[in-house]
Amino acid sequence: MSGTKRAGTSSDIVPSKRGAKSGVSGQDVLVKVRKLATALKENKGVAKSLDELDLPYAYRAVMDKDAEGLIDEIEAVLLQIAASIMKMYVPELDRIVLRDSVSKRTFASTQTCRKAAITTRILGLVHQLCAKRIHVTKRDLFYTDVKLFEEQGQSDTILEDLACMLGCTRSSLHGEA
Repeated sequence: MSGTKRAGTSSDIVPSKRGAKSGVSGQDVLVKVRKLATALKENKGVAKSLDELDLPYAYRAVMDKDAEGLIDEIEAVLLQIAASIMKMYVPELDRIVLRDSVSKRTFASTQTCRKAAITTRILGLVHQLCAKRIHVTKRDLFYTDVKLFEEQGQSDTILEDLACMLGCTRSSLHGEA
């Protein structure tokens, strides 16, 4: 049996040839990793869960969940969404209204400069459309500056953002579906 390798051994995964730069074989590394793993398992002082770490910020652990528990959580989220929508429903007008909340988009940040450029471009286009009393499709808006928008979804999203920002419908912005 000497001189033959069994399939699936660690020597199949990590090459045993010495690296030209490091001078350490794959087997040496594997031995050290196994020793560290064993030491961690035996050491009772090492934190084993997020709760034991006493982190100074809020966190949410990602874990495997069974289907039943996941279904219950999904249903709870859907109920929360429905309840929040119903809080915005005005039965006298038979309409869902937007909450009066404001979020700010920074226009002077390198991280948001592209989105700011798209926003200002569409805002300018909408201004022109309203001044000329012209209605166009969202696709027409996209084709006015394909290089900037890259994908129609980007210009569509900003058009929806502008409608919310100005407190009007998309058709008020002279952009149709």
